[in-house]
Amino acid sequence: MELLIVVTIVGILAAVAIPAYSDFVTRTKLSEIFLLLDKAATAASEYHSIHESGFPSDIGLIQPAGTQRYGPIEVISANQREGSYGIRNLKNFPPPVLNRHLYIRITYDPATGYSKSWDTDLPHKFHPRE
Repeated sequence: MELLIVVTIVGILAAVAIPAYSDFVTRTKLSEIFLLLDKAATAASEYHSIHESGFPSDIGLIQPAGTQRYGPIEVISANQREGSYGIRNLKNFPPPVLNRHLYIRITYDPATGYSKSWDTDLPHKFHPRE
């Protein structure tokens, strides 16, 4: 009887721990992408402030050194007032995140300066913190 209780408790703990661990691993991988995109946004802002010709439309001008194992960082849109950079289809992730998009948008307003915001279709629990 005691063995049955122990097996039941271990089963319940495993049922809770395995999904939590999977979410933790996914968040860890996503944090690497958040950091890379934030670096790209900072580089795009610097480019914009130096060149005054708009946000760069060539990712090679601002591409941070890093891995592309989760998908290539691309220019989503770039003009004089805003630039969006990100990954259109995330890869090497579990199904809730696989093939989702993650963009960072930098906007420039002469009165207030630069601001960043995230655009994504990730499930809410994986959204970047603003």
